[in-house]
Amino acid sequence: MSNLALENADAEIRHIYDQWHEAIIRKDIDRLIALYAEDAVFETPAILVTLPDRTQGMLRGRREIRPFFEAGFRKLGNELNRWYRSGLFFSNGRQLTWEYPRETPQGNQVDLVEVMDVADGLIVHHRVYWGWVGFQTLVAALNKPASTQVASTDSSSWRLATELDFDRIVAMNEHLNAEDPGETLPFDSGMMRRTLAEFMANPIRGVVAVLEIGQELCGYALLVSFWSNELGGEICALDELYVAPAYRGRGLATQFIQHLAQGNSPIWPRRTAMITVEAYRTNPRAKALYERLGFEASTNHTLLLSPKSVA
Repeated sequence: MSNLALENADAEIRHIYDQWHEAIIRKDIDRLIALYAEDAVFETPAILVTLPDRTQGMLRGRREIRPFFEAGFRKLGNELNRWYRSGLFFSNGRQLTWEYPRETPQGNQVDLVEVMDVADGLIVHHRVYWGWVGFQTLVAALNKPASTQVASTDSSSWRLATELDFDRIVAMNEHLNAEDPGETLPFDSGMMRRTLAEFMANPIRGVVAVLEIGQELCGYALLVSFWSNELGGEICALDELYVAPAYRGRGLATQFIQHLAQGNSPIWPRRTAMITVEAYRTNPRAKALYERLGFEASTNHTLLLSPKSVA
C-alpha cells in the first residue's frame, strides 16, 4: 500500500472513530447510520433486548440496523448514559478497535469493546463485546416488564439493579435511614456498598431491585434468601423497601409485594415457602401497609446475639 493510500486509510479510520462516538452521544441516528455501508453486518447481544422479535444477535443492512439504534436509545438510554473512552484506539487501516472501559473518573459505566471492519470509508462489519457491567445491564433489561399500570399515569417498573445503580441506591438508603433510623446501628454507606457488592458477586444470597419511573430511580428493595427446615423451603426476607416521598401513595410498594406473593415477579422467580418482613416500632405506617397486604405477626421471638459480645 502506498504512503498516500495509508494516509487515506488512516483518515477514514479517524473519521469513523470520531464521528461514531459523537453521533452516539448526541443520539443522532441519521449521522450514525451514514457511517455504515448499505449492506453492513452488525453483531451484539443487545439486539435480543431492544428487538425482542429477533432470535439472533445479528443484523444485516442499514434497514435492519437503524431500528436497533432507535429502540436502543429508548430502552437502554438510562443505562448507557456514559460514553467515556481514553482516546486510544487500534487499527491496521482495515479494522478499528476501541474500548469503553468499566471504570471512569465518574464511576462505573457499561463496559464495551467496539470492533469495526472498514472499507471505502464505511463500516462493513461491526461487533460489540460486553463486559461484566454490560452483561448485568442486559440481564436486567431482559427481566424488565414492558410496562406496568399503576394508579398514576407513570410508566413504572421494578427491575434488577446493576452496578450503575449503586450510587443512587446508597443515596436512597441514606434517606431511608434518616426517615426510619435503625434501632441498633447508625447509617453506614460503606456497609450498604458491601451488601450490594456481595449480592452481585453471590446472587444466591439475594437480590437488589430498583424502581424506575421514566429514567429516574426512585425506590429500591433488598431481598435476602435463606432456607427454612421448619417451613421446608426458601424464605424471601424483605430486608429493606424504599420508595421516594414524591412517588408514594401510588401503589408502587404494594405492586412489588403483590407480585412477590403471587409468585410471578421476574425479580424473584424462585419458588418461595414464605415471605418475611420487619417493621420498626417507630414506623406504624409501614406496619399498617404490611398487615393490609396479609402479613401477620410471628408467634416466634427473634433474639439477637452479636459474636463480639461473646467473651
